[in-house]
Amino acid sequence: SSSRIVNIKPNKFEFFYNYGQKKLVSVKIYGRVAAARSHYLESIELSPRRVEVYGSQEVLDTINFAYTERMDLANLTDTLTRIVRLNKIKGVKFVPDVVRMSVFSDVLTEESVEIPVTAVNMPEGNVLRTFPSRVKITFTVGSKMFRKIRAEKFKVTADYNEIKKHPSDKCAIHITSVPEEVRDARMDITQVDYLIEEK
Repeated sequence: SSSRIVNIKPNKFEFFYNYGQKKLVSVKIYGRVAAARSHYLESIELSPRRVEVYGSQEVLDTINFAYTERMDLANLTDTLTRIVRLNKIKGVKFVPDVVRMSVFSDVLTEESVEIPVTAVNMPEGNVLRTFPSRVKITFTVGSKMFRKIRAEKFKVTADYNEIKKHPSDKCAIHITSVPEEVRDARMDITQVDYLIEEK
């Protein structure tokens, strides 16, 4: 003889009522998203960036973000798009409960620019001249981003207060400003000859 299952009755159903209480929260990625070596993450986009969350007021007060399910994405070398589920919370409903995640990576490239040395904290009536007057800054940046890099966003300075405090035939120069997209900015030289002249 044989038997077959014709019906299954669950022992318990759970229902949650919230009487229309909801709030809008931002979506955040939970886990790791990393580019491959010699690449970097240009941007990560989530769509939608915010979702509605329904639940009791007591629970809503404890929720500030909607997190994705845990992910571990490494060695990315190209654009990646996938549908990601939001992490479930008991007694809570997210609308929508999935988001589209797009990860954009770019190849890192080494570039350089020549920047004038700017004097800071100079006494009135004095002028600092450095030799050379311009120095090369080498840096790493995404290949797509390099076209947007502007030389005037870099700044190299020589500080008169530092020269006065540590007299020498050379003065130290420092990179004091770089575009936010730039990494590992460095100079070939960190000291230059100088001359202080009166106007």
